[in-house]
Amino acid sequence: MLKPVLLPLLSVPILILGAIPYAAAQDSDWYLTGVIGSTRYRMNLDSQVRNSCAGHCDVESAALDGNNATAYHFGGGYRVNPYLAVELAYVDLGHSGSHYRVVSGGITADITSRYRLDGYQASLLGRWPVTERFAVLGKLGVFAARLRYSETGTEAFNPLPRSFTAPTDSSTKTAFGLGAEYRLDPRWSIRADWDRYQGIGRRFAFTESENGRFDSVDSFLLGVLYWF
Repeated sequence: MLKPVLLPLLSVPILILGAIPYAAAQDSDWYLTGVIGSTRYRMNLDSQVRNSCAGHCDVESAALDGNNATAYHFGGGYRVNPYLAVELAYVDLGHSGSHYRVVSGGITADITSRYRLDGYQASLLGRWPVTERFAVLGKLGVFAARLRYSETGTEAFNPLPRSFTAPTDSSTKTAFGLGAEYRLDPRWSIRADWDRYQGIGRRFAFTESENGRFDSVDSFLLGVLYWF
């Protein structure tokens, strides 16, 4: 699993290599890309559960778990010119979990849940060529997100075992990020990316469709491009 702290460290040797002259022809504009790394989920679940519980139950605990899921992207792109490219990719942001306990009428609800997030992303990439080999990237696009939620446990309003999978929550959100790319040769490049997705999900309520809204989901990735 790629830790977020590794990306700044990896950028140092890339910058050094980027200073080396590159004389090979770069006439390929179409490329395929594959990257892998980690995902960090952020959600103030405690606040959302307390707001939903106000007046009819008490919250003992509520927290998001598993904030370092494995993520990967794969797709393709087209370099319009040295400063602009467009990309389309399938994005898998892995999974995260949560656990909360609430009490209502002397009955305790103890719920363990799992979120899984993936989708498709279309992006514009701004490219700043620092050298012939090395470029800094800025990314802005849209993410067609699919959030899947399931849970098990007991609930305060029905003291029987509970297990369900919610309908897929589909939404379209803005995505943005930064990155760096180093051209190894006319066919291959390596790339480091940070991408952020915000506002995915619905604020928590005691229903099967409102299972929490993420403040942000970040992916930290390292991979390759193949130019053809």
